[in-house]
Amino acid sequence: MKTKRFVFDLDGTICEETLSQERIFATAKKEIIEIINNLFDNQNFIIIYTARGWDQYKLTEYWLNQNKVKYNILICGKPIYDRWIDDRSIHPKNIKTLLDESID
Repeated sequence: MKTKRFVFDLDGTICEETLSQERIFATAKKEIIEIINNLFDNQNFIIIYTARGWDQYKLTEYWLNQNKVKYNILICGKPIYDRWIDDRSIHPKNIKTLLDESID
């Protein structure tokens, strides 16, 4: 099985996105975390890419650990945008398809 790289957004994908700066209290999306952890356990490379600033790195790392999210790299400073156009994108609504794709 070939290792694949998966990039996951944090706010709005792995946890609920709030307008508050109290991100330490963000509600985890447990079903998404389960999928991420399954991909990680199947030898895939998981990157968490967030628009949170680097000044929030430690807080974000703490949140991921508290919510038992398995990952290889955390990257902060993703650009803020209205739409991200990418030929390899999967909308969170269709995230369950990743499990099937990771097995080939």
